[in-house]
Amino acid sequence: ETRWKGAKAREIGEGVKLYYNGEDTKRNGVAIAVAESLKDYISAVNRVSDRIMAVRIDTKEGYWTILSVYAPQGGCPECEQDEFYQRLDDAIRLTPEGDYLTTADCPYPDEGTRATSAMVWACAKEATGPPDKNSDGLRST
Repeated sequence: ETRWKGAKAREIGEGVKLYYNGEDTKRNGVAIAVAESLKDYISAVNRVSDRIMAVRIDTKEGYWTILSVYAPQGGCPECEQDEFYQRLDDAIRLTPEGDYLTTADCPYPDEGTRATSAMVWACAKEATGPPDKNSDGLRST
């Protein structure tokens, strides 16, 4: 989560470039920090919403798309959760076929909190995740 507003990128020190997206409310907001060794290989940045964004990196092994997500916490209105999961599903499906896909900070809400996890999809985009998921966690797979 970041509270910076706008859809921007900035150097944050030691060669690290931060891509971020946040609305004027200074609520939610999402970012991806890219190491100096990778920043010249960013081929695309997709700011889906203030909760979802992606960068696509051209690597020796092929393209790597990284999604950064910040899910609505438990207790948020169901319509907000539905919109988030629909947008996340769309972002995953729009990832070019053959890309390696990593979803970072993918949520598994538990009693109003969120846990940090990572799920990796290879070319087939089959998800793996923590074995003990609540109903919101199951919803994100």
